[in-house]
Amino acid sequence: MEILSQRGPPLVGDARWGHAMTSSAKSDKIFIFSGTGTSQLYHDLLVYSEAGGWEAIASSRNTVWPSARFGHAMTVLDDQILLFGGRAAKFLNDFFVFDIGSQKWTKCTPPPRADIPDPRAGHTLTVLDRRAYLFGGQGPRGRYFNTLHVLDSATMLWSLVPTQGDAPTPRAGHVSFVNGKQLMVFGGFDITSCFNELYSFDTVSSEWSRVEMDGPLPAARRGHVAVTIGRAPGSTKGGYLVVFGGCGTDSQLLGDLHVLDLDKMRWLPTQLVGERDLHARFYHAAAQLGSRMMVVGGSGPTGLLSDTFTLDIAAVPAPQPMPALKDATPFDKSELHQVYATLYSISAAGARPPSSSPTAVFDAASVASTHTSDATEPQRPAGPVSSLVSPAPVASPTLQLPTSTSPLLLPPSA
Repeated sequence: MEILSQRGPPLVGDARWGHAMTSSAKSDKIFIFSGTGTSQLYHDLLVYSEAGGWEAIASSRNTVWPSARFGHAMTVLDDQILLFGGRAAKFLNDFFVFDIGSQKWTKCTPPPRADIPDPRAGHTLTVLDRRAYLFGGQGPRGRYFNTLHVLDSATMLWSLVPTQGDAPTPRAGHVSFVNGKQLMVFGGFDITSCFNELYSFDTVSSEWSRVEMDGPLPAARRGHVAVTIGRAPGSTKGGYLVVFGGCGTDSQLLGDLHVLDLDKMRWLPTQLVGERDLHARFYHAAAQLGSRMMVVGGSGPTGLLSDTFTLDIAAVPAPQPMPALKDATPFDKSELHQVYATLYSISAAGARPPSSSPTAVFDAASVASTHTSDATEPQRPAGPVSSLVSPAPVASPTLQLPTSTSPLLLPPSA
């Protein structure tokens, strides 16, 4: 599987990690909120469009604005962005809605005794059939979750989903996505171990199951990103899951790329075409933009990143089939039979053939020359991914940068 990689315009503002990112197919825009910079937590809202590039939405337009945070989750439902939780000085479980049309935030205050999710960070928020599913995350005192909550878009109320079957263990730093009527969960960690399992939750039967996969399985990881691309418009099935980066069990930052065929549940060999120096990183963010996956920021080996790039399956032309070989000049089989008969008689007699023995000459070179083609094989793009090149260090005067051994426990004073 070949994927075209292209650099995009740098992010507005400082480099960051732990930010949340989502996209609106209706408006063809990407949104980023908050995250951790080199010396502060951001509480800005950035929007990207092909026509206008990156721009910041002014907070002065709003009387309500979410506080600065990292490790929160966002998703789009219709013309609204849903934002839940995260962490700043403490873990959060507040819930906000941003109207894309009016560019206004609203804080959703639950009624008394409402079944809202506990404060957490590193969770996921995924929309399926106009319902938003919240899974996993890390909470106070080192607690990890594997509970599943659902938001009813009609009432904007949360409820805990009773589940059965083989559920994922508690985790954070995973990714979630939709495949048909299934909510899928891949990867994550629980402070002691990283995972590379794939789980499926059937929203009809409310049953979890572990999915068997073929092909070269990615290493276990956390803090990675994944986006489904290559699907038919309006479809929730088929296409590919593209996974990039993260941090492994050995605390090694990853810059690898993996593609899962969602019809066959098979990991495919992958090769980048175009820009190949995609810095290793974790707690970056990604979202779908048309047929592409846009990746932004994160924490690299030497500091925070503010770069952007896109990954596109559709843009790589499929290899053309090889032209058919021309027919070879017919070979006289009677001559070949004569050769076989002569060799057989030599073998049986144990002697060299007499000088009068009939012979035939098989000219392999002349026959091979007839199998040429006047069409040439299509040129393939560049070869495998080159070694990663780390960016220049980013200074960190007051706020400790995340490391590959950090969970979601920054800043240290929290």
